[in-house]
Amino acid sequence: MLDPIPKGIGNALASVALATLGLYFFLQTVPHASPDLLRTTAIVGASLLLAYVVEAVWLAQRAELDDEYEEWLGFVAGAGIAGFVGIVLAPLLAEHRLAGHANVVDEVGAAWVAASLLILGGVLVLQPLLAQRFGGLVERPSQSPPTPSA
Repeated sequence: MLDPIPKGIGNALASVALATLGLYFFLQTVPHASPDLLRTTAIVGASLLLAYVVEAVWLAQRAELDDEYEEWLGFVAGAGIAGFVGIVLAPLLAEHRLAGHANVVDEVGAAWVAASLLILGGVLVLQPLLAQRFGGLVERPSQSPPTPSA
């Protein structure tokens, strides 16, 4: 049995993989993504990743850990990992397309990019709700020394 954080990371990566499979079949019905679209997607993804990091760090410092919280924290980390892979993959796929290639690698890669960034964006949007959900947990003590009382 996995600890909660690795379990959450595995759940996030499995979610992206499953969504990639669904998007792969959808992308078969539309024209191939252009290199410019892939580059723009990478830029949007990088912006999402920056906002994600700020919110995830804030959320991680706000609550005492329990198994449910740790599993969610693992899912958030897994979504960030998948999103980062998608951001790196998008410009590589753009160059692959510019070189004149269009094959299953492009379609699966484009599906991963879309799925990972959609899930990363979803996690980002849900962070305020999660802060409220886990806000009832005991706060961690602050790192500053206690002030003497008069």
